[in-house]
Amino acid sequence: MYVVTKLFYTLNIVVQFVLLNACLKSDEYLFFGFQVLQDLLNGKPWTESGHFPRVTLCDFEVRYLANLNR
Repeated sequence: MYVVTKLFYTLNIVVQFVLLNACLKSDEYLFFGFQVLQDLLNGKPWTESGHFPRVTLCDFEVRYLANLNR
């Protein structure tokens, strides 16, 4: 039972990588998730690989209308 569970976990990882590639539609890589994993294992920094966004927060002002309905 233990080995079967580990096989299902491994299958789950592979299926999620395939679904990730299908959602991202990466033209540069055959399997995006496997390429990211390979870059991480080879010690390539994320700033060089460009796989992850460098800016994660957009700061902008929200404009409101001046008409106050009282």
